[in-house]
Amino acid sequence: MHYNSGVSKSITWAIVYTFIVMASLVAEAPRLADMSIEELMEISVTSVAKKETSLIESAAAITVITAEDIHQIGAQSIPEALRIVPGINVARINSSNWAISARGFQDQFADKLLVLMDGRTVYTPFFAGVFWAYQDVALEDLDRIEVIRGPGATLWGANAMNGVINIISKSAKDTQGSILTTSMSTLEDYQATGRYGGHINDHLFYRVYIKHRENGSLEIAQGNAPDDWRKAQTGFRLDWHPTGDKAFTFQGDIYIAEQGGQLSEPNIATPPFNNTLTTLDYNSYGGNLLGRFKYQISATDSLTLQSYYNREYLDLNQFEQTIDTFDIDTTYRLQVSESNAVVTGIGYRLISDQFANSPLLELDPTQRTSHLFSMFLQDEMTFFQDKWKLSLGSKFEHNEHTGFEIQPSAQAIWQVTAKQALWGSISRAVHTPARVERDSRLNRSASDTPLSPSLVSIVGSSNVDSETLTAYQVGYRNRFNTHLSLELSAFYNHYYDLQTTRQGAPFVENQNGITRLLIPQYRENTDAGHVMGVEASLNWSSSNNLHWACTYSWLEMKVGSPGTNDASPQHQLNLRNHWQVTDQFAVDNVCYYVDQISNAASGLNVPAYIRWDLGVTWKATDSLQLSLWAQNLLDDQHPEYTSTLSANEYEIPRSITLSTRWKF
Repeated sequence: MHYNSGVSKSITWAIVYTFIVMASLVAEAPRLADMSIEELMEISVTSVAKKETSLIESAAAITVITAEDIHQIGAQSIPEALRIVPGINVARINSSNWAISARGFQDQFADKLLVLMDGRTVYTPFFAGVFWAYQDVALEDLDRIEVIRGPGATLWGANAMNGVINIISKSAKDTQGSILTTSMSTLEDYQATGRYGGHINDHLFYRVYIKHRENGSLEIAQGNAPDDWRKAQTGFRLDWHPTGDKAFTFQGDIYIAEQGGQLSEPNIATPPFNNTLTTLDYNSYGGNLLGRFKYQISATDSLTLQSYYNREYLDLNQFEQTIDTFDIDTTYRLQVSESNAVVTGIGYRLISDQFANSPLLELDPTQRTSHLFSMFLQDEMTFFQDKWKLSLGSKFEHNEHTGFEIQPSAQAIWQVTAKQALWGSISRAVHTPARVERDSRLNRSASDTPLSPSLVSIVGSSNVDSETLTAYQVGYRNRFNTHLSLELSAFYNHYYDLQTTRQGAPFVENQNGITRLLIPQYRENTDAGHVMGVEASLNWSSSNNLHWACTYSWLEMKVGSPGTNDASPQHQLNLRNHWQVTDQFAVDNVCYYVDQISNAASGLNVPAYIRWDLGVTWKATDSLQLSLWAQNLLDDQHPEYTSTLSANEYEIPRSITLSTRWKF
């Protein structure tokens, strides 16, 4: 069911009406037993200050997705779980690829969102974005996903420009025993996960898992697309607590994947010189090892040391990349006085890459080793009997492309009462140039002319500088009672030195015996603009067994030339409810509205859509649980985004998924 943007005003009023009705109903509801609303506001988060802080005391727009949330929306992957977060733009491109961003700039290769897994950075230095198909976990071992909208650069550094997603797994101590999960869908999607957790003694715990996943092909206008993919992954985790004040964690994963797809690439070697749509069958593999030591020096002081190694390999139709990353950092927290605490740390990262060029993409040099040095310092001060908290800090980084970068921030929160808080922040963040932006030549389109073949290429430059953001945010949280909570946030982002391309003068080149007219488009930092928006989240437990949640976000982008950088929905709405009918039986409803996405420069025009998912869960025994989900009930199929690589618009069809969970 497709909708045009004319419904935006109606949707906006419907959202306002929904909030008013839910608030008025809860005012008349009888006071029942204590529910999870209160527990949710007290949940500890670590991504805001690199220490455990309750959600209501956090001076940031942050959402915590729990393992229970993931189950109650029927999500089978990390990207699907992110759909319920206000201000996060999530669109499925095809069977394995996603366009995910925070507060605008949505794209298949979005580069302004930092993603972490247990503190390990998973964005690729190649384009400073994320290959979402490879970011997978055993969902049963997932503790929570912390999502920060807005800059997190003061703690996490460059590329935490518009937000931070920190995917946190459970301790091995909390995942003892065996679990086998499976899921099958009418999309020919299948996955199975097996995990076993045990312990060697009272202080040393471990777990191992193996996961296999297959996704079937989706459809395009021309018929079935060859975008199926398969992935196998295995990993382990060890947690050792030799004493009450020391803890060691050692974990690792390895995966191998095969994917199909299509790629529009120029034929520049032999006539006819034009673009052809090539069918792909490419493979990849990767792995990582991470170690972390935490020493709780006292009740308030702590020291954390973490290091990891990561390798990723991708073979994409002649273009190959191998990237090795080594990272080490320390975090030290010191309680200077009763009202003053300092958090500081230093870090070092080494990135070594190697590429094999193709007709589509060329890098010069094909091999590079880069070094990143960093330090951060944050001072947290409390005033007036802890009712006011002020945090001042900055990240200091040195990279080989743009040199020294400073990313400061100031955050303040006023604890109005024990149940409500007001907060605000001002931050500066940067996106440092990725490898593809400085050292590459992307051959976009080839064509024959009467005199000679021509080729349009986007050419990187060593003069490309960092993109810069100054961000202003305010927010409000209120836990009205044990059944109702409300969160509001508003932001204004001012961007400077955004990358764009400038048409250069055509010239004749001779390459491999082929003479052609090259039409270059040079990368440069000449764009600017602003993005502003509002995000809201409401949670309501109307009874002991019925819970409602509603999120809404509004986004306004004015960046660069009109229509060139607005490839994100202006309005998004998510309404869901969980009904625990009996101890053994539950029903879940999830409804999404996503406004149209259009971009005049690229020709992107995806209609607005409404999606309704319905799920039922049956706890057959204490060890066996079955779930059945019907997804996209209102439409037989609809697109969510357009592939950047092939320009195909894949259709996301209606589907039914059966999942099992067996604990033994």
